Amino acid sequence: MQSYLELISLYKDLLARKREELRLDKERLENGVTKIAQASAQVSHQNVCWCQCLNMRSPRSCSSCIFFWIRTLKHHAALS
Repeated sequence: MQSYLELISLYKDLLARKREELRLDKERLENGVTKIAQASAQVSHQNVCWCQCLNMRSPRSCSSCIFFWIRTLKHHAALS
């Protein structure tokens, strides 16, 4: 009888560990999806910005846009 109870206890411990592993994996996946969505939005915004710069053909506008993206990239590199 005691070995049966030990088996149940071991199973419960294993189940708890696996649930924690799955919770961590889920959290990691959610964070990854969030980062991909943020990167996609930034790239989309960057494309719009570059298109606007090219259409205006204004050096001042283009340099402002370029400096903005350099600051943005440096900021994100510092966070990583």
